[in-house]
Amino acid sequence: MASFQSDAAANSIGSLADLRMQDNDTPDMFAQEELDREIEVLLAELDQLEKRELELLSLQALEKDAYEKTHPPSSCVVGLENLDSRQIDLLLRDSASQMHFLIADSVITVPAYRVGADGRVLDANSSFYNWLGYKPEQVLGGALQLADFTPPEDIAREKAHFADFTGSIVSNSFEGSRISVDGSYIPTATTLRLLSLAPLEYVGFMLDLTGVRTLEENLRRRNSIFSAIVEEMPHIVFLCDENGFARQFNRRLYELTGKTAAQDDGSIFLESMHEGDRQTFLRRFKQAVKEERELSDEFRLLAQDGECYWHTIKLQPLSCVNGLLALTINNNMEGDRLAHFADPAKLWIGTATDIDRRKRIMDEVLESAQAFQSLANQIPQIVWTAAPDGRIEFLNERWYEFSGHSREHKMGLDFALFIHPDDRREYMSRWKNSVRSGDAFEADFRLREAIESKEDYVRCLARAVALRNYRGEIAQWIGTWTSI
Repeated sequence: MASFQSDAAANSIGSLADLRMQDNDTPDMFAQEELDREIEVLLAELDQLEKRELELLSLQALEKDAYEKTHPPSSCVVGLENLDSRQIDLLLRDSASQMHFLIADSVITVPAYRVGADGRVLDANSSFYNWLGYKPEQVLGGALQLADFTPPEDIAREKAHFADFTGSIVSNSFEGSRISVDGSYIPTATTLRLLSLAPLEYVGFMLDLTGVRTLEENLRRRNSIFSAIVEEMPHIVFLCDENGFARQFNRRLYELTGKTAAQDDGSIFLESMHEGDRQTFLRRFKQAVKEERELSDEFRLLAQDGECYWHTIKLQPLSCVNGLLALTINNNMEGDRLAHFADPAKLWIGTATDIDRRKRIMDEVLESAQAFQSLANQIPQIVWTAAPDGRIEFLNERWYEFSGHSREHKMGLDFALFIHPDDRREYMSRWKNSVRSGDAFEADFRLREAIESKEDYVRCLARAVALRNYRGEIAQWIGTWTSI
């Protein structure tokens, strides 16, 4: 009240001052002396109100100190096991008086209710009313029962925690549900505070778990979706420890090896690796673990048909392990087989991708290239191949014998430097036209030859054709230079 009055007085002074500023040039308004007297009176009233406000605040602080001295907070958390009946009675009376004060004064911001032995709600705070939608008159009139906002199974759970009062005035927290006025169920965590043993009376403090349940449901849904994605991936996906023992993986490894979860003790992945690759894998993996970096390499895995298939295996350390990863891949191991997976060692997540077909094709291409090169070296003409853009990529041994050129030098378009200057423009013009159109190339030209430390030009016939892929695109040019 004092604060309100002082504010009003200050506002009045401001209004008078504004009025005086507006009316300086108006001789028919209040005289200057009269305005000054009114301002002085108001300032005096404001000073008295501020002094009264300070007195009230000081009185309130003294009353608060007196209450805290007669109701020490430490007495509310003392255990009951070492107290006699008189001490317990005094402690509970003290606890009850504090609870009455806190609930009535709305100091506690969490929903709280006080219940008697008959299950009737004796008191509740404003947070309780706002949260569940009940009205104070329902509680003050004695009409609200614990069963009105608590399901039967949760009432039984609450009563079961009365046993906690044998050694403490505060129960363990437990979870359940509460029912709002509109009939909706709210997930709740509750802690009970004993006020009286005979008759039984206690206070319940509740915490809304709706947000937590929403997060848990979102996590469960994400786990389910992620797990389904991992299970259907065409790659082997697995988790392993720092020694390479697989903890979890999707069904692709079982499909490849023909083994089942019952046969797995964590070493199925290592045992499925080709004997010639296993030690190499472990050595490189240990180095990756030491340096905390990703490992990516090609290794062979033994399939149930007895064949070994090449896989690209990639492993990288997990920056964190949470419920999402823990529930992602499940290989249904039970009992003792899971025991050595319970330690909190750092995990690595890995994939194994089947590249056997590509690897075999590459090997065949390499063998074919080696066979072509061997055959080309037996041909008496200069044999060469060029990329689709016309840059020479390969020349057989006849060229190096003919030109004295170094094998380390990449030819590209530098072969033009070995063509006689008078023939160079015509040759390159025809060659560019063929590269552009894809038509067969032919040209008569002179090519420089190195003979015993001197150079000479030899007339040659150049011919080349384009090799095309299945889409009809030029994949490579193959040509010859023949001395004529």
